[in-house]
Amino acid sequence: MNGSPPAPGSVASFLLALRNGTMATIPLREDDHHAACLAATEAAAAADSTLSQLLLSWHHEDALHIGGPPLAFRESSARHGALLLFRAAWCFLFPATPPEDVIALLTLCLHWLPDLARLCQHSHPPDALPLAIQLAAARWPLSAAALPPAPTTVPPQPTAWESLTSHPGLRQLFTDRALAAQSTQQLAHPEIAATARISPGPACPHLTALLPPIPS
Repeated sequence: MNGSPPAPGSVASFLLALRNGTMATIPLREDDHHAACLAATEAAAAADSTLSQLLLSWHHEDALHIGGPPLAFRESSARHGALLLFRAAWCFLFPATPPEDVIALLTLCLHWLPDLARLCQHSHPPDALPLAIQLAAARWPLSAAALPPAPTTVPPQPTAWESLTSHPGLRQLFTDRALAAQSTQQLAHPEIAATARISPGPACPHLTALLPPIPS
């Protein structure tokens, strides 16, 4: 973080840094309360047209790599997800955030959720963020494919899981991520195991050991 006041583009700059693999920063006013600074940053993001353009362009890029029926772009949902990712990073920076606020802030799982889970895996003392990540993954399970093992896991919500596995492109994307992460937990799902066995993606040398036995 730095000491400059939040400015229009703060959230967009944060997302660009993540997308480009560079260091992401969250501006914070030294003379203001953390919650007030978060509110000011999000208010600026709501009026930032650059954010909408970025999200739309990324949607088009990602859609090229997902088979099956095209996924529609919904700006309100995309903006909601972008702000919730920003809030997740905020909660990581401020572990004293009350648990009820963490769970309320983090309600959407996104591409970087597994990275955030790995960062807070060994937090001392333990805070509310790991549980919030599990709850988010249960509601939006696509990013759960690469989550690291956790002492307590929350199963995916049935409707969310059905939406993911019924779309061939999303099911394949989930399977590819689970294979890349060598997640035996996610590959244990029958639908995902079946997809992995016929996956057209790169061969996994440990596939047999990762997958559950074929039912007789």
